[in-house]
Amino acid sequence: MGKGLSEIILVDGGNAVLGPMSAESQKYSKESLEKLGVKVLLNNRVKDFDGETVELIDGNSIITKNLIWAAGVSAIAFDGFPAESFGPGKRLLVDAFNKVQGTENIYALGDTCLQTTDEKFPKGHPR
Repeated sequence: MGKGLSEIILVDGGNAVLGPMSAESQKYSKESLEKLGVKVLLNNRVKDFDGETVELIDGNSIITKNLIWAAGVSAIAFDGFPAESFGPGKRLLVDAFNKVQGTENIYALGDTCLQTTDEKFPKGHPR
């Protein structure tokens, strides 16, 4: 790379970008990122980062001083909710209005919830 230029590398532990989405969305997203110059590494994960080198689980490494962790995070399992209120990734299962299943007046938004009422998204909306 020349001076002043950057390279963006997306590392994803799954076999597709946007794993919870449809195959069509996954393909479109990966192709769109690659057209923008993003290098996409699938079926791999970050093992360690020491401030200068990202170590991947496959033994390869990426020299960088910048690492942005943007996915692969589980939600916090909040105390006081019954086990059936939680879905994949410890996300609270919510209805179309984001009301937590099994509650009368508790709502959840963002990465802490998973909306499961839309038939078009059988695995649930990611947020």
